[in-house]
Amino acid sequence: MKQETTEPKPIDIYGISDIATMAYDASLMLPYYISKSPLIEYTYIYEDGSEKLIFVKDESVQPGNSFKDRGSAYAIGRYVMKGVDSVITASAGNHGLGVARAAQYYNIESTVVIPENSEQVKKDLIRELGAKVIEISGDFSDAEFLAKSIANEGKSKLIHPFADPYVAAGQGSIAVELLDQLSGNIRSFIPVGGGGLLLGFGSVMKSYSKLNEIISCQPNSANTFTKSYVNGSITPSRDVDMEFGGLAVRTLDPQTYSLGSVVNDRCKILKPLQVFRAIHDWRILTGTFLEPAAAVGLAACLLSNNDARSDYAEVAIVTGSNSSNEIRKKVDRLAIENRW
Repeated sequence: MKQETTEPKPIDIYGISDIATMAYDASLMLPYYISKSPLIEYTYIYEDGSEKLIFVKDESVQPGNSFKDRGSAYAIGRYVMKGVDSVITASAGNHGLGVARAAQYYNIESTVVIPENSEQVKKDLIRELGAKVIEISGDFSDAEFLAKSIANEGKSKLIHPFADPYVAAGQGSIAVELLDQLSGNIRSFIPVGGGGLLLGFGSVMKSYSKLNEIISCQPNSANTFTKSYVNGSITPSRDVDMEFGGLAVRTLDPQTYSLGSVVNDRCKILKPLQVFRAIHDWRILTGTFLEPAAAVGLAACLLSNNDARSDYAEVAIVTGSNSSNEIRKKVDRLAIENRW
């Protein structure tokens, strides 16, 4: 398949309404293997006996157990229409799985550059899906640098996990579904790493109604977006907690950050222990073991009890359940130590 000579338009020429429009297109174009994720009612009981009803949009039902399947599938589908026959990406795990699965579906070549200390189960699954895996020392930012360098050689199209308009729009299809599942004013709690989900999801929600609220959520050990948002400009992090996978981003793409900041209303920072408690409680309720990055929005939503307004439905976006055995053992240990 011959690749087109004209490079697809970069994200910096798009606006919020453009991303929202593409998200609606993505909701119609996604491959058959992408499921409409359920919206689960969850009545949480606090230690003092009080209760709170929230809604959980559970993306762990996707074939890769992660929302990342959406953005990669939509982006690769659009680029294949433009003549692309080989793609490359950088990933801490879930996005790489999504790219490998979409590339297999569209019958094109794929390469995933991934930190060698990423979870082994994810690296193995990426290989099983037919992608070439390049492991490097360092974190996501190091993998990103190498993937961009290889893409610049012109042999493969870079499918960036958050700085690609099609990827962001694909993630935004979650919001398209949510608006069909829930009416009224909605306050959404979203895990944020590089900001692709925030941009795609927030663009749809804000384009539908300015009254919808978007809360970006991060652990204090991987909070590059929050620091940048508070400071008013991109503030790189020297170190990030790799335990939080896709949220462990040291710096941000300028335009994705800029547009994401427009749709963001405020930030919520969590302590890792609060996130692990949410993982534990969700496992008890549903039997599903969330990964740390996926549970950040859920933890933030549960901890918003004191400032919640009754005229808003609160929704936690749960982004995936590819939890390693090490994380499972850690949560079990913390549950015993803290008498959860």
